[in-house]
Amino acid sequence: MTTPLQPGFGIGIDLGTSNTVAVVRSPDGRTRPLLFDGQPILPSTVFVDESGHIHVGRDAQRLAQLDPARCEPNPKRRIDEPSVLLGDREVPVVALLAGLLKEIAAKAVEAVGFLPPAAMTHPAAWGPTRRGALLEAVRQAGWPPVKLVPEPIAAARYFAQVMRRPVPVGSSLAVFDFGGGTLDVAVVRNEGTGFTVIGSGGDERLGGLDLDEALVTHVGGQIGQRYPQIWQHLSQPTSTTDRRYRRLFWADVGGAKEMLSRSTNAPVPVPGADAAIHLTRDELERLTTPLLDRAVAATEATIAQAGLRADQLSGLFLVGGSSRVPMVARLLHAKLGIAPTVLEQPELPVAEGALAELAPADAATESMPYPMSAMPASPAAGMPVSALPGQAGPVSGAPGQPSGAPMSPGGPPGPYLPGGPPPGGPGGYPQAQFGQPAPIPAPPPARRAWYKRPKVIVPAAAAVVLLLVVGGYLLLRNPYQERGFDGLKAIGSVKYAGADDKTWVQVVGDTAYTMEIDSGESYTSSGTAILRAIPLGQKPLKAKWTKRIDSGGADWDTDWGMHVYDGGGIAIRYGPDGDTPGRYYLLDLDGGSNWHSDTANNEAFGVSVAAGVVLRQASDGSRITALGLSDGKPKWHLAGIAYVENTPGDLARPAWFGSSWPMHSAEKATRAVVVDTDNVATLVDLKTGHKLADGGSQRLSGTTTGATTGPTRLVYNGMLMDMTPAAGFQIRAYALDSMDQKWAYHGGSGYTPDWIQPCGESLLCIKEHRGDSTDGSAEKGVRLVTLHLDDGNKEAWHKDVKGLDGAIGVGNRVVVTAHDDRATTTVYDEDGTFQERRAGMDAARVDDATMLLANGVVETNETDPNWTMTGYGVQSGNTDTLGPLAADLSRCEFSDTYLACSGDGKFEFWRFRS
Repeated sequence: MTTPLQPGFGIGIDLGTSNTVAVVRSPDGRTRPLLFDGQPILPSTVFVDESGHIHVGRDAQRLAQLDPARCEPNPKRRIDEPSVLLGDREVPVVALLAGLLKEIAAKAVEAVGFLPPAAMTHPAAWGPTRRGALLEAVRQAGWPPVKLVPEPIAAARYFAQVMRRPVPVGSSLAVFDFGGGTLDVAVVRNEGTGFTVIGSGGDERLGGLDLDEALVTHVGGQIGQRYPQIWQHLSQPTSTTDRRYRRLFWADVGGAKEMLSRSTNAPVPVPGADAAIHLTRDELERLTTPLLDRAVAATEATIAQAGLRADQLSGLFLVGGSSRVPMVARLLHAKLGIAPTVLEQPELPVAEGALAELAPADAATESMPYPMSAMPASPAAGMPVSALPGQAGPVSGAPGQPSGAPMSPGGPPGPYLPGGPPPGGPGGYPQAQFGQPAPIPAPPPARRAWYKRPKVIVPAAAAVVLLLVVGGYLLLRNPYQERGFDGLKAIGSVKYAGADDKTWVQVVGDTAYTMEIDSGESYTSSGTAILRAIPLGQKPLKAKWTKRIDSGGADWDTDWGMHVYDGGGIAIRYGPDGDTPGRYYLLDLDGGSNWHSDTANNEAFGVSVAAGVVLRQASDGSRITALGLSDGKPKWHLAGIAYVENTPGDLARPAWFGSSWPMHSAEKATRAVVVDTDNVATLVDLKTGHKLADGGSQRLSGTTTGATTGPTRLVYNGMLMDMTPAAGFQIRAYALDSMDQKWAYHGGSGYTPDWIQPCGESLLCIKEHRGDSTDGSAEKGVRLVTLHLDDGNKEAWHKDVKGLDGAIGVGNRVVVTAHDDRATTTVYDEDGTFQERRAGMDAARVDDATMLLANGVVETNETDPNWTMTGYGVQSGNTDTLGPLAADLSRCEFSDTYLACSGDGKFEFWRFRS
């Protein structure tokens, strides 16, 4: 069904991991939270009874005390799973979310009399698969279409428009959303026309529940000493009573945690005994500080990912129920140097901020006052919680009803549907079995006689037109925004003395980093490595610093060259020389200072800036060692080979011409899968080396090496892909958080794989060739096959591509490059629908919406004075001719603004965007 336009009415929904909030706006601009059992927060708990009916919220929590096996306390955490087993029923996760949305709809009808237009929030990092599951839940719940809003955008709207805190155009705000199950951190920038997410991160495995778990372990240890039999039943429940006591115990620990935000001690009753364990705030802070340190580190990494320092932010806004723990604000303030803003009820702003994405109310928005405070770095006495000032709690009511006014007996005060109040259950919104949407009452007729007033008809009509235009823009705006190109503008060059084939250049931000090897009169790869940092925004171009490192006669690793990690440093290395070990150097980006580590032959290195480590892999795959990013000192080691997780964010960064691997290095990674000699996989935290999940006795079937030209194992976007590289190959996918197998893909009959690689947020691409040759050279029957990460049992689509070279994910497009006599670039959407073919053009990704095209095949050592560079928007198909370029493009690299090339005795630099 559809909802007629009701200017001003709206509902904002924040469906959280542990709790859900909904805020209703009336035409006069006032907002109020919906009440669920008299409270503004609905627990996201879902219970499925024996008849298949779904119960939600506090009813679900009460029913779970009798039969905990039928309860799912955090359905949002299961968003990547098709279904969960509750009691004797396999229930789709989408149906659980739909149950919560039905309850919200019922309360909205009670409060308003009909279901108003809705905006619903989601984590900024959610891709189309997760957002699609949320929209399917909306559909199953019987709602009209809703507006999906990233949570940090909604929070920023609240911060700037309701709290009226300044975020000037071009400035950015960090949003720290600490909920029950996850931590989401984002940096949003005020673009003048709205807010845009420019950096997102966090920790999907860190939330208030993890703080509770630390406290449960601590209190459980004390119970175990005093009441060992009780703790045995609590820790290893075997009966319904045991499980009921366990759930009650966890709830009491969570309540004590909340109480400690207001007082210095709190009791935790011991189930089954007339006693209590007393927790103190000091214990809370001691137990949770290691977890909160992870939260602070994730915040630092996200701000750095956005290319900002903390002191450049307009604010740090704390939302989510777990952010009320006083230690959170204190640690953030102490580490970042900016005072966070936190509210009395931090669960509410995201839902209310989402309302700003709907058509505006007739009057200026007026919100219930949520007290805020800039948290000091010194210990806080505890932040106020629960009711709003001057209230016993927010009250759901009809629009225009005074806050706190009693509801009329028998139902909401109207307006009603024709024929009287809605029939059935509460608010006329009957409960339904999962998968069977119940009808939602239609909105009432428009208010009578407004159109008879001549003074209002013209402005009202104009307002409706404006709302439709603005609403249409917000609804249709593509999340992948194309930036325009300027013509290539030469900004200077820097000469070097080394041979042309021993030079490297890379641009990070507005600085170019160069390396050359000065071998004197010889043509060897030994000698002095000269490294420079060259700011590109100054004239004339001049090195900010220069560093010289002599190899002592050993050969520099020219295949390795120079690796520049944004925020991490510059890595170079030379190999062993006889009995003298090789060395790996990491240089600081700001001043060139360095540390080094002796290395054996063929050892591999990688940098995780987010985790603060350099990973050192033994050449025989027997051992992985983590070195401190700042000092090179060993931090932890494990047996096996590490496969670092790539994320969709790595597909939004430059992938250069001639690159066979279209992923940026996983320097933002915080997790890796370590596979031991028995082929058992373990998910580890890169910062600490601690195990997060393991495959137990389940062994991988792939190998560490194979005849493919690319990797046979891949960790991407929460999944581990393991491939057997031979004719009749298989790919098995495992969910990282559990290491459970999710799907298995069986390659086409008679096909052998050349490579697998991500080519979209939730898309995996495979190059296959027909036959059993193992050198990847066969060109007969070459095709590109795509799989969806959430269900890869069968291919999503495939294309026969002669001369297939690469498949590059660019936003929600797959850009396929082929080199068969000449270059060809073809663009498909994520469903495999053909969009455009650019014959004679080679392609390289700039960001998640644009590419650079060159008129020819980019091959090693090819310098063509007739190169023509073109900027290309993959969403629109628009092109901008940048101009001619005489360079060897295989030796050029670029950022999203600058192009840098080495050759002909100098490094040369151009700018292609202002």
